[in-house]
Amino acid sequence: MEQKLIIRKHFGDNTQDYADVLNRGFYQTDWGQVDIKDVFFMEQIHSALVVIIDDVVSQKRLIPKCDALLTTQKGIFLAVRTADCFPLLVYDKKKEIISAIHSGRDGTKLKIIEEVLNIMKKSYLCNPKDIMVEIGAGICQNHHEVSEEIATEYNTTYNSSSLPILNQTEFSTSGRWYIDMRRHIIETAIKNGIEQNNISFDPVCTFESDKYFSYRRDNDPKRQISMIGMVYV
Repeated sequence: MEQKLIIRKHFGDNTQDYADVLNRGFYQTDWGQVDIKDVFFMEQIHSALVVIIDDVVSQKRLIPKCDALLTTQKGIFLAVRTADCFPLLVYDKKKEIISAIHSGRDGTKLKIIEEVLNIMKKSYLCNPKDIMVEIGAGICQNHHEVSEEIATEYNTTYNSSSLPILNQTEFSTSGRWYIDMRRHIIETAIKNGIEQNNISFDPVCTFESDKYFSYRRDNDPKRQISMIGMVYV
């Protein structure tokens, strides 16, 4: 029987902490166990740096100093660790390319998803209409308070009246500033040619939900794992 190539993806929650997964040597998904030896993690640094696994000549599974991984390799998984930042899983089934992205406050401002999409389009000739973007749970605007300086930087970066950086009601009554990373991620994807129907997201806020780790809520180093891979079945 001819094997079929499929995309395997999984967004994690607080049932599996990164450290615990490393200790036991596998990650449990709804389709079965994934051996940690088959997973590439990132030494996430809140950047817009992308590493293409196809170019990495190493057996190490922790890729230093980056916040996005991209590959055409089969049988491996790309992983991202989060606890308020947004995990993004991106793929093009036609070109058989996948990416895992850590989009935190700095990465979102630097438009890391745009960096990944540019590589997919320019280096692999992907058609944006074929690219799927899935966004996992992250912190919502209501709980992502920042300084006026940071909010101003975001406003300068995006300059979009349709996607306000500022929660007007809270600002006018309390002088506080809030940013909405999820909306900026979606805006950046759309501006780079991704069709809105090809973008999905989890509306849950990690700060509000006890099903997720939240650094802002708990000041805890624990992280949930999300991953994506291409396998033959």
